[in-house]
Amino acid sequence: MNWSLGQVGAAAIAVGAVLSGDDATNGVSVMRLQLQEGSSLSDGKHYWSGTMTAGQAGVTRNQVQQNLGAMFSAMELKDALDPDWDKFNFSRWESDLWQAIRTMSARLNTFGPVDASVPGQNKTVMTQYLNPTDEDDPRIDLENWKGVNLRQ
Repeated sequence: MNWSLGQVGAAAIAVGAVLSGDDATNGVSVMRLQLQEGSSLSDGKHYWSGTMTAGQAGVTRNQVQQNLGAMFSAMELKDALDPDWDKFNFSRWESDLWQAIRTMSARLNTFGPVDASVPGQNKTVMTQYLNPTDEDDPRIDLENWKGVNLRQ
């Protein structure tokens, strides 16, 4: 397989963002970033997701921002995508996806901390729609699964 320099870089970013911190299944702190649309597995579409783990200090804003970049690269290159995920129309959504990533990344700089142990707290702690005027369109969700995250 011949990989372009861009594909190698995107893969390195994706691996670094996803595997930073503790082992992906044993992290003290766990968050997940998703690109999806719809409200359920039966009628929704899942285009991409990445899990971020960390130790006691928690998943950082920088880790999430790196993972946002890895998501964009994966969508652009159609690389490292799970065969069970739905196909994302990158050419249709490229500028909206980039703007949603920039908006979410900026919001992250002043957001947090979030604590997964708070009773009744929704796992989804941040959502950014690619088209903010149409909630039926794709969106990026940031979920807090375990620990206190986004402290730094």
